[in-house]
Amino acid sequence: MRWTLRIGLLLFFAWVIFAISPYVALYRLAKAVERRNVAEISERVNFRALRGSLTKQLVGDYIQQASAGKELSTLSRQIAAEATATVADPIIAQLLTADVLVDLLDDGWPQQLVEENTRALRFDMSPGSLRKAWDLFMSSETRGFRIIYFTLPAKAEPAERYRLQMRLSGLRWRLSGIELPPTLRQKLIARLPHR
Repeated sequence: MRWTLRIGLLLFFAWVIFAISPYVALYRLAKAVERRNVAEISERVNFRALRGSLTKQLVGDYIQQASAGKELSTLSRQIAAEATATVADPIIAQLLTADVLVDLLDDGWPQQLVEENTRALRFDMSPGSLRKAWDLFMSSETRGFRIIYFTLPAKAEPAERYRLQMRLSGLRWRLSGIELPPTLRQKLIARLPHR
């Protein structure tokens, strides 16, 4: 009976540690961004997955905007996606430089890449108060045991929210995706050459 209780308590504590670990990882990423520690941020970001996430968003929006009112076949859509991804690659590469990524994660707007945001979309990753931590917890969404989404700012309108995707890789949670709000995506698409 004692061994059963001990094993049960051990499993419970292991589950609690696992459940809070993505929040701790987000907090540490926020602190690294606050200190502008590029080396620490690089350890906490999966750049390949982040590149794919940003490319998918920009390409999807660009094709939707370019083909407004037109019905594209699957083959045409695939060709357009590949061409747009090639054209968008320099913008994505600029987003993934250390300074611009710190700038984006710092307040949600890459001032070095896109002019100042007129609508003041901003977020703060660090849970500065118990209320902010609770809001972050309530707005988070898990997908299985390896993926969690954080919505920032939690109380903003859906069109003004960022979603950060953290993925468990080995024993470490890493940032693997950022879903940008439509306002920022449109400003980035405007930088693409239109052909």
